[in-house]
Amino acid sequence: MISNEKFKNYIQSANINFLIGSGLSRPYLSTLGNIESYLTELNESKVDEKLKIIIEASLYKMYFDDVIYPNHPEMIDKDELIGYYESTIEQYSKFLNIWNEIIARRCSNILNKQINVFSTNIDLFMERAAEQTRVEFNDGFRGRISPKFDEGNFLKSYSKVSSHYQNTSEVPVFNLFKIHGSIDWNSDDNNIDVSCDSKLDLVSHIMDVLNKIDKKWFIKIADDKATIDSLEKKAKAIIYDNEDFTKEIFKEFFDEYDKLVIVNPTKRKFKETVLDLHFYELMRMLSNAMEKENSILFVQGFSFADEHIAKIALRAADTNPTLIILVFAHKSDEVSGYWDKLKLSDGKSKNNNIWIVSPDEYIKANSEGKDDEQIVKLKELFKAFDFRTINLAYESIGKMIPIRSYGK
Repeated sequence: MISNEKFKNYIQSANINFLIGSGLSRPYLSTLGNIESYLTELNESKVDEKLKIIIEASLYKMYFDDVIYPNHPEMIDKDELIGYYESTIEQYSKFLNIWNEIIARRCSNILNKQINVFSTNIDLFMERAAEQTRVEFNDGFRGRISPKFDEGNFLKSYSKVSSHYQNTSEVPVFNLFKIHGSIDWNSDDNNIDVSCDSKLDLVSHIMDVLNKIDKKWFIKIADDKATIDSLEKKAKAIIYDNEDFTKEIFKEFFDEYDKLVIVNPTKRKFKETVLDLHFYELMRMLSNAMEKENSILFVQGFSFADEHIAKIALRAADTNPTLIILVFAHKSDEVSGYWDKLKLSDGKSKNNNIWIVSPDEYIKANSEGKDDEQIVKLKELFKAFDFRTINLAYESIGKMIPIRSYGK
């Protein structure tokens, strides 16, 4: 069991890393649901090509509508969405503020003040929260007029010099590694350089293209209970009712969508992107971070459904006994699912250094010395580990870390 006291001790002496997934961007953005499974199964199926393209276009449209376009300022400002957006970005901002203070305060003079955040999210919550909080932030881009992405821009230390005595002190910096790309990444014609599309012009253009396509050509996928067979039947009905169907209807949509520098939600992930080198390099940097001595990886909003990352994490845990991978399970009854995805059905890694913390375990570990009323309050607060409650846990730990005494 991991108490806040143990948390504090690990944080004091560890290189700090985070792995975050789509669960943190809720309730504003949807998670992938079964889209990855649908697309993978569809690719391997023997569905007729005409039917397949209708299903594929419908799935990508759903992904664009639910995960990509809501990041556009036009959507954020909608009355029915702004409340969800503000509550979500509030937690991202709290996360940055809490950890900025923790790293600034912790006692170690040996460890650097880098905080590495590896994210599979393609949204812009972390970047926008960094602007709001004004923490030192590095997303791998260099330049002002036409910023270019380069992995070599990461892992720089930032220092400030006092105006009176010229004392130099390192300040905390957050390195954001978007290992699945981002909706504001654009590639040039040679598919090597990545530039920043801060105004989301490409996303706007894709929506314009979608709006030109008659809605009758898309399948409505209302829930996660659909199957490829049921989607195939719906696609057949579309062609039956519309004999003028042609694959060219979706051509412009696919052409423009493919310009997004993101890893698409399929099992084939890295085989289908034209920017393999960038994505493989970012995955290598994740691996390197976990291979460092005395490192800790906090995993939140991420279920290890991504097999590439699950394998990298497991290999690092096996080869580096000083690494700790601490996973926040959303609910207590989901713990076994995490172990299954890590291929560890017995709940143990080779070095016993992968810890999955459930709300029930967290409550039990932090109930010692508390009266009944305080325990009841803990239970009310930590019914599930969402971004808000994870931040509450971090905040409690941060308050236990003493202010560093200079000169000691």
